[in-house]
Amino acid sequence: MSDDFEKAVLISFNYGGGTDPQLKERAAAYIASIKQSADCWKLCCERFPSTLYPEVKFWCLQTLHEVICACYLQLDEGSRQMIKGALLTWLQRDCTIEAPALPAFLRNKLAQAIVAIVKREYPVLWPGFFRELVAAAGSGPGLADMFARIMVAVDEDVISLDIPRWVGGCCCCVLVLIWLACCLLLLRDIAARRWCCAVQRSDVT
Repeated sequence: MSDDFEKAVLISFNYGGGTDPQLKERAAAYIASIKQSADCWKLCCERFPSTLYPEVKFWCLQTLHEVICACYLQLDEGSRQMIKGALLTWLQRDCTIEAPALPAFLRNKLAQAIVAIVKREYPVLWPGFFRELVAAAGSGPGLADMFARIMVAVDEDVISLDIPRWVGGCCCCVLVLIWLACCLLLLRDIAARRWCCAVQRSDVT
């Protein structure tokens, strides 16, 4: 059963036109008041794993992304680690299971939130990010999918907006490693498909 917070989020995401405009306005005002709290990120970290509603999960990720962009480096180290740890936990837990897997729009928003942290921590505070990402990509199709989404977010939200710092700051070996990982993932997928085809042919014969 949803509480007032979840009901307000669901009402605010209802674009079907069947919701009373005044009710929707009150819901939006209620959610806005929650965002004004300095600890709203804690609510997001608590609700994302517990809620059953994709709309609420999206709101949590969106709000965390806004907090990261607005004041991440101004938070104390413990708060930063809690936000970062929550995002990485969801990455490793919710993006590796086949059912129920996170829908694509939540995976994209999760990637965007993680990259927002990378933009502020790499390379000084998180020098091993790209190597960790490449290593994780080989753990299964779910994380390989997130690898691609994160790299798209890096290109759109970081490199294209701050080309001089990232082209000059990223060492060539890291970029080569990323491209090599992409090639290896592709080759592994091709090999797996060929193996499956070979097994099917042997079963037929």
